[in-house]
Amino acid sequence: MRATQVTQPTKVVGGLRCLAQEIGYEVVVQPGPMNAVAVVVWEIATVSVNSRFPIEHQAEELVYIMALLVERLERRGDGLELTFCQQAQVVDAAAAGICAELGLTSGRTTSLEIAGVWDGVDPTTAIEAEALVARVARRLAEHVLPRP
Repeated sequence: MRATQVTQPTKVVGGLRCLAQEIGYEVVVQPGPMNAVAVVVWEIATVSVNSRFPIEHQAEELVYIMALLVERLERRGDGLELTFCQQAQVVDAAAAGICAELGLTSGRTTSLEIAGVWDGVDPTTAIEAEALVARVARRLAEHVLPRP
C-alpha cells in the first residue's frame, strides 16, 4: 500500500464521526483549552475535539482516540487480557499505521516496543494481540481510507 496525501482531513474527521456513532459515541468539535487536542468524556460517551488546533492535528488525535475505543470494543468478551502498556501498544500500532496511510504526520513519541512489555507473554497471547491490531486498523480504515 502507498501512503496517500491528506487533502481533506475533514473527511477523516467525518468518517471517524460515523464510526463513533456506530459504537455509541458522539464526536463534537468545539473550541477548548490549548493544552488538549481531544478528550474522551467517558460518562457521556463523547469525544470532544478542540477546534483551536489545525484540522490535521485534530484528525490525527481522533484516529488515536478512535483506535482506543475500537480496541476496547474488540477486546470485550474475547478473553484477551492485556496490561495497560500492552493495550497502549496495540492502540498505538493500529493508529500509527492508519495515520501513515493517511499521510498524517504524528508528533507522538510513544515507543511501539516498550522494553519488557511482551517479555514472557504466551505466544498465543502475542498472536491474538497482533490479530487485535489488525482488526482495530481494519475497522478504522473502513471509515477513513479511500476505497479503490
